[in-house]
Amino acid sequence: MAGTCTSVRPALVCIWNRLHVSIPGDGWLVVGFGRTLTLVYTRNEQVSGLRTLRLPGSPDPAELATLIEQERLRAPVPAEARHRQSLLWTGAADWLPAATTIAGLTSRALPLDAPAGFLAGLPEPCQLACQLALAGSR
Repeated sequence: MAGTCTSVRPALVCIWNRLHVSIPGDGWLVVGFGRTLTLVYTRNEQVSGLRTLRLPGSPDPAELATLIEQERLRAPVPAEARHRQSLLWTGAADWLPAATTIAGLTSRALPLDAPAGFLAGLPEPCQLACQLALAGSR
């Protein structure tokens, strides 16, 4: 894998490194760029799951809530741990939700307004791969 870039990996690694203190120890980091949504499920301060979805269009808040509910069914947790779960939304998508509660979980958004500057620390080939991945409808 050395010397290669995928469309998701560089952006996700940059976001993780930049926001690691804010990422919920139990819950989800949800990254939206264009029509791509990456969900990182964390449990007990560890990454427990990772999925990237290609969305058909810009989702509305109800669609995002349904998606989170489906993800919660994919990653069952003990009942006593459910109250600790929360969501952190980030990325450069215009559709990132501003609601403080989504699907019964505490939610907050940290939009990234300048993806080009955000990726400046990456090698040029990775920057180009990220720019291509982020192109399209925001």
